[in-house]
Amino acid sequence: MVAGSLALYALARKYWPSMKSRIRRTAESTEDGMREYVDSERGLIEEYNSGMADASRDLQRVDVRDEKASTQVEAAEKKIEIYKELKEDSQSDLRYQQRTARRRDMFRKSALF
Repeated sequence: MVAGSLALYALARKYWPSMKSRIRRTAESTEDGMREYVDSERGLIEEYNSGMADASRDLQRVDVRDEKASTQVEAAEKKIEIYKELKEDSQSDLRYQQRTARRRDMFRKSALF
């Protein structure tokens, strides 16, 4: 029993540094991937903001007295609704990814020590 424990201890001392560096590299590559994903989500939010600004300008330019203008108002309102949905979807995805990243970081910290 003691010999088995000593053998297990020797194996752990031999392979732990390489396993530790492998775990660290995996965590770093995952973190880089998460950064890219968050940056892409930020791009979607910026697109939403610019789309909202465009839609707001469209609404301001419209002359409501004209029938053509009323269709432009409807189109601009639909555009606003679409961008709001896009923002909600991207924000919920971003919150999910941030929660996942926090959980992974907590696990990684507990696994390394």
